[in-house]
Amino acid sequence: MFLLGLASSPLACFSPPDPPVAETFGEGSSSGALTGDTTNAETTLAVTGEGSSDTSTSSSSGLDSTGPDGSSTSSSDSGDSTTSEQGSSLQLYTSYLGGSGWSAVDLDDVWTGPSAPPTDGILATVKLTHFSRFIVFSDDGYTYQQVDGTWIEPVLTDELFPIVGDRMIDAAAHLPARYDPTIETLFIAADAHAIFYEIYEAGGISFVADAMLEDERNGPPHDSGQLRWAFTRTNLADPSDSWLQTYLHYDDGQIYLTDGTGTWVDSFPVVGNEFFMGNADEPDPTQAVATWYDDSSARLNVIAP
Repeated sequence: MFLLGLASSPLACFSPPDPPVAETFGEGSSSGALTGDTTNAETTLAVTGEGSSDTSTSSSSGLDSTGPDGSSTSSSDSGDSTTSEQGSSLQLYTSYLGGSGWSAVDLDDVWTGPSAPPTDGILATVKLTHFSRFIVFSDDGYTYQQVDGTWIEPVLTDELFPIVGDRMIDAAAHLPARYDPTIETLFIAADAHAIFYEIYEAGGISFVADAMLEDERNGPPHDSGQLRWAFTRTNLADPSDSWLQTYLHYDDGQIYLTDGTGTWVDSFPVVGNEFFMGNADEPDPTQAVATWYDDSSARLNVIAP
């Protein structure tokens, strides 16, 4: 079975068991970046920035809500960036599938503003499907979030996702609940562990499961290999098992695919597939540091040199 890599595990792809009681992670900081609710079995994800009561955007606010794949996010950011003075050599590549090619822009020109993530040290990225939340994990120890097109105040990863602790994050992906548009499951792969959290549209987050990964016969080298990146593509209107497709690239040069059944249905070389054909305008998938798929626009996004 996918992800948990345990021979005796019945768990399917991104379908961890329901926990008897979800954890409460305590009070957050006074800045509003993490507002814990000890009366409920969840922590509240940051939905308001420092000094602000609401970071959602509107056409009258002067904020650009076009999202992480091609624009800055706030006129109040004044174009300031949290990257180093040297900047980043990374590009954001965006592809419309079906042979329409790729576009590329300097990541420094896209992720701007005081609350935007640094454009170096990126560990993983996830864009949720049901509601507007884009998540960036960075090696500076912070999790950065873009909500309704606006970068909000970053939060320490080990405060927002305590089970991750000091493990190094390798990749992340997500599973939108098929029949509940208010919930998504976040999968974090870190140091050969699969960590699951449920994220709620209202801002809550609940820990679900943490399990050690092992190599799978006819599947990925979870333990002996290195997971480079992952992304999820979904079509909630598709009645078949292909409504959910999760792609993981390991350092063995393969991409592994699992569907809604939670079984490995295919594997293929990282170059020479529907995503990467080896064309001149494409990113090098073996050098990519993070990927995400935008279900709303049917675009694959890749961060790479």
